[in-house]
Amino acid sequence: MKSYPLIAALTLALFPTVSLSTASPTPPGCSQEQSDPFELESLEQKIKAIGRLSVKNEKAFWDDLQASLAQSGAPQVGLVNALVADSLIDRQKLPLAPKMEAHDPKTYPPGANRKLVRQGSSSWKKLDKDMITIDAGRALPTYYTYDFGTGEIVLLDEDVRKKKRSLLALENALSGFPIDQDLAEAILIARLDVPRKYGKEDFFFAHDYADLKSKSYEGISLYRVWSHQIPLDVPNIDLRAYAKLVHGEDLLGKVSKKLKKQWYPRMSTSLFDCRRHRQAALATAAHYFQAAPSVPGGWVASSNVLHAYSAYLGLDAESGPDDLVSAFREKGARIATAALPIIQDSGNEAWNKGNARKESLVAGRMKIREAAIAAMERALIK
Repeated sequence: MKSYPLIAALTLALFPTVSLSTASPTPPGCSQEQSDPFELESLEQKIKAIGRLSVKNEKAFWDDLQASLAQSGAPQVGLVNALVADSLIDRQKLPLAPKMEAHDPKTYPPGANRKLVRQGSSSWKKLDKDMITIDAGRALPTYYTYDFGTGEIVLLDEDVRKKKRSLLALENALSGFPIDQDLAEAILIARLDVPRKYGKEDFFFAHDYADLKSKSYEGISLYRVWSHQIPLDVPNIDLRAYAKLVHGEDLLGKVSKKLKKQWYPRMSTSLFDCRRHRQAALATAAHYFQAAPSVPGGWVASSNVLHAYSAYLGLDAESGPDDLVSAFREKGARIATAALPIIQDSGNEAWNKGNARKESLVAGRMKIREAAIAAMERALIK
């Protein structure tokens, strides 16, 4: 079968960045996230010891850790707890993260049956290694996450869930994150993703990638593959699936070169739009809780704007993120661009308040780490 890679111009269009024009100069005295003074490697044995606690002692540690973080005075603890409490989420009813397969040739014929390449196999590892990512990984360990493909808050797979919740909370706290920040971020992202403007695109790209040899790669999504700077081949099955799922059109019979030239740019634009929205939602949610989060899409350039705007809106644990959600629903991925003139019109006061917000969150991370260390020491002394 002949290969039809997306042309270079379309590939380059898949990598949106936040314009530097949305960034403010770093206000005087505003430090970046401080380096971790704790050598986490030296704590490895103690963390393992926590994992070996009896059920009774493990519960006592969990209760002590929660109480210690609540009393730490870290502002992000209040932000997280307030949002989780307000959401009324029933953790017991949250679904597992879906495992979507490649698009089915029986649903979008004609096409050969696809052969599954299992995760961890040599072929799978080669593809995984060959892809060059531009998405920064979050340092936040996650148990809960928001799934853009389904629009649901989900639990991660069984291997992750086997880990004791208290151990994951300890891992979070040692990194300076409150208990349930992963859930709070998922809740906030879910609110930012309403209405689901790119829900159809997200659902299409959530399926596994398959190559022109009808091999589908377990757990490697179309979204991930399309987000890499490699020539991309689009099997006819996927093209038909895209046309049907995103645009409600049936592409029957042979898929000609002319048809591909018509549809490939639309597919590229879809990824650009939903990716831009997704990255903006992730960045907006992360900055609500964290001073300088590692998020994809070049949003570090707009970090000061987001904090100044959050301070301008008066966001805190008591008010919650309602005003921020409203602004995002109106402006979407342009939220930093739209906020910049508002902050500039407010003068130095807005930047100073944003600076103070960042510094408070940086100090909060230190308080959380210190509280976690103390709780762990108390548990092991007993």
